Formats: sequence, structure tokens, C-alpha cells
Amino acid sequence: MKMSKKKWLSYGVPVALSAVILVVSGFSVSAGTSGYEAYKSALKNSEKISSVTTNFQLSITDNGSSVLDAKANVKLDEEGEGTNADFAIHSGTDSRQLQVYHQGDQVVIKNSAQDTYYTLDLDKKKESAERKEHGDWEVPEEIEQVIDALVGNLKQQISLEEGADGKKDVSLHMEGNQLPPIVNAVGSLLVKHGVKHKDSDVSDIPSSSFKEQLFGGEFDAALPQLTDDIRIEAVNLDATINGDNQLERQTLEIDIAGKDAAGAAHEITVAFTAQFSDFNNTIVDEIDLEGKKVEAIDTKAWKERKQH
Repeated sequence: MKMSKKKWLSYGVPVALSAVILVVSGFSVSAGTSGYEAYKSALKNSEKISSVTTNFQLSITDNGSSVLDAKANVKLDEEGEGTNADFAIHSGTDSRQLQVYHQGDQVVIKNSAQDTYYTLDLDKKKESAERKEHGDWEVPEEIEQVIDALVGNLKQQISLEEGADGKKDVSLHMEGNQLPPIVNAVGSLLVKHGVKHKDSDVSDIPSSSFKEQLFGGEFDAALPQLTDDIRIEAVNLDATINGDNQLERQTLEIDIAGKDAAGAAHEITVAFTAQFSDFNNTIVDEIDLEGKKVEAIDTKAWKERKQH
């Protein structure tokens, strides 16, 4: 199953997250057409898609109050080697909009806080050499066989409903004791250690940094930092596969409970939705920089910083 690096931006990222949940949850691969086989078949079929439009939505709530709400519209055209994306991010009273264009040998970034268009020149020769050396990302057949055997032995069920129009609805809903121990173990570790970036010096970035060029200034969502009694309380995954065996819609909702360092209890819900459309008919937008204020991103400074 091959997928180019660029396709992950629009198609692979949302389904990869869900695929991980499906694998570690272990629903069955039964005789005949199972939900697992239908879902995996749609994922493999994504390699045949040359262009696609994706609408993402991510929301995080803490004890019923919104912490983060993000939306994105991403257009991808592999044949034309172009991508453009519009992002809207809201956290508390702060909100940012971001536009990104990948056209030709250049990436263009524009945030809503500034009138400057930031450009990043790509090293096409290096990119081409890496592609020749490593090829596109591919799941080895042996790994697929191991995953198939693992989920087959766990003997759990996933819902599969087939409609008259050829569509398939795949669902996996688990809560409480239905969740395999590995989901809670891995999920708890990710939640606990995923917040440690707050203690690093990543935020100590000069005003001319890429972070400011990207967002137009500091932007940090006030995500709760859970440290104790962390547990995954529910995982709900739903996917719709159209009659052409293309993943049309993907939703994932995870309920997490735990306590912060002060002992306060938190009930966190992370909800993610991705809607795919205009398969093989997506037209990517381009930006004309003529007459606009343009500034090049200093990639050398960032490479030096990352090495320290």
C-alpha cells in the first residue's frame, strides 16, 4: 500500500489516526466481507486518487467547555503537484486564520494577523533524489499480514452496514470495560507525555521566527495537562465508504478522564471529522504574489536552531 508524502496532508493523516485505533482495538476479520476488510480496502484504494478535497474539523472540550476548535479545507492535486489549505483555529478568545499554498517549487504562507506573504523555496533536486532513494511510503506486505493476524485473533466485532446505493458504513464503538487494556495503556502514555513540550524551550523563539510568520504571533491553546488517574473512557469511530470504494467520511471521538497536578478532575472529549469530496476532480487554488508584500522564510536559521 503506497502513498506519497504529500497525500498524507489531505487524505492520509485523518485515516492513519483512525487506523491505529482500529488495529490496537482488535476487531474481527470474519469470513466474508467484514468491516475491517472493507475499511482496509478503501484505504488501499486511496492510492488511485489523484486529487481530493478534504474538510477537517477538530474540537477539544474540557469539562464541557471548549478548549480548541479548528477547521481546515485542504485541496490536493498530485498530478499538478499543487496543494492549498485554509485553516481557522479558535482557542478561548484567540483565533487565527491561515492560508497555505504549495505551487511549483514554493510554499506560500499567509496569516490573518499580518499583510505579509511568507515564502519557502523547496529543494526539488534534493526531494527528487530522496524519492529515488527511498521511494514512496509503503506498508510492507509482512506488516499487513501481522496486523491481519493480530486483529483476527482478538475476535471482536465491528459494525458494517451496506446501503442500496453501494455505500458502506463502518463503526467501532467501545467504552469502559469494552476497551482492550492496550488502548488505555498506550492512550494514557500519549496523553501524559504529550504535554511535556510545555516544559521545553520551544516557546523561546525570537519574534522573527517561523512561529510568528506562521501564526502572526504567539498562539497556544490552554490544553489541560493531565498527570494522574488517566484513562480512556470511550472510543467511537465511524467511516462511510462510497460506491467507488473511496473513504468519503471519517469521524473519531475519544473521551479521556484524569487529574492535573493540582488534583482537579477533567473530562476531556476530542472529536475529529474528515469529509472527502471531489475525487479526481479537485482544482487547486493558486496565489498571485504580484504587488503583494512578500518575505522569504529563513530556513537556514531554523535548521541551525534544530541542531542545538
